[in-house]
Amino acid sequence: MSRKITGVNHPGLETEYKSKDTNKGKMLLFRKEAGDFSFYLYEDRIWHCDLEEHNPNGLSIGTVVLGRVEKVLSEMHACFVKLQPTISGFLSIPKSHPLPHQNDYLLVQVIKDAQKNKECEVTQKIEIPGEFFVLKSGHGTLQVSKKATDEQVQKATEFMQNKKEMLLVQNSELYKAFLSQVDILCRTDALALSETEFQKELEASIENAYQILVLGKSKSLYGISYKPEPAYVQFIKRHPAYGVTEVLTDSKELFEEASQYLKDIPVRYYEDTALDLASVYRIPSLLRSISEKKVLLPSGGSIVIEQTEALVAIDVNSGKKQSKLKEEYLLSANIEACKEIFYQIQARNLSGMILIDFINLQSKESIESLLAEVKECCKKDTVFCRFVDYTGLGLVEVTRQKLSMPLHEKRMLDKFEY
Repeated sequence: MSRKITGVNHPGLETEYKSKDTNKGKMLLFRKEAGDFSFYLYEDRIWHCDLEEHNPNGLSIGTVVLGRVEKVLSEMHACFVKLQPTISGFLSIPKSHPLPHQNDYLLVQVIKDAQKNKECEVTQKIEIPGEFFVLKSGHGTLQVSKKATDEQVQKATEFMQNKKEMLLVQNSELYKAFLSQVDILCRTDALALSETEFQKELEASIENAYQILVLGKSKSLYGISYKPEPAYVQFIKRHPAYGVTEVLTDSKELFEEASQYLKDIPVRYYEDTALDLASVYRIPSLLRSISEKKVLLPSGGSIVIEQTEALVAIDVNSGKKQSKLKEEYLLSANIEACKEIFYQIQARNLSGMILIDFINLQSKESIESLLAEVKECCKKDTVFCRFVDYTGLGLVEVTRQKLSMPLHEKRMLDKFEY
């Protein structure tokens, strides 16, 4: 069955979509009533998905704007900031900081959308993410990704310190004050750069932050100094290891948008009235496979994933009477379950404390083999994930950094099918 895809941003490119190549990473984009959905697919599975809900006020999360204090709430140590003529935001101020005065101009960043009768939330602790570095309001500290080795931390810190000292000598007092008030975080991907590339990217990131954090304060009221890129663009840039080879969408608006942002990756527009793009790639079915509590394994076993307020509990079942099973089979079943568990953790974007109850193993060698697999899976995760302990009750404890809302809280399946 052929499917027509046109690629306007690549002149002359028009091809029949004859078959899905599931061995190549693809990003699929959909625009629906709930918002813009993005799915990263590889080997016929969803490895990452996101939803950017439509924001009627036009100020998406991450936007930096110069607002005006319209009301001070002394008892709450907070204030309301007018962000646009018809939009206000709630700003909570640390107790150690003085309250602003009414009509003061403040540079703030949107951190939470408006909910029903509540205003959106903003902060003065502004964060500017980039492909290699993250710069944020702070005290001039230098930090390196938690996934870096001690040697990489030392090397990256030295590079950043050298560049910072060079900029302090070369620039104005205003620029020096800025450098003393901005924290710099080196991402994992920056560690693979040469020293020259590292210094070049760092200087570009610092200059960009200066334009936003310092010069943004001199803009006219309601002036926007930073607007984040779409979530799918940020994902592609931050995770080059995923190897996104193509972006597909059935929305002309998203096609035009993606074509502007992504110059090095083919962006294609899918149009077929007989079979929609979501059906071609079985998106609803794949979403259900990372949304349901019980996950079946090829060997006949299963894993059950329970999300509680305090932690994530995962139970592995062999599906057979364990008293009749050999240790080799139990280890093999656990290894199979381990790979699937860490896929599910990543695809569902689970975080915090994660407790895994594997099938009981008797020999020390088997336990060590299983824990080696757990540690290897932690290393492969694109988010900082750490093996903590193998408890006396035989539970594996893992912690995973929280960067964004987990899949179940976004209600992706319900909103996509609506």
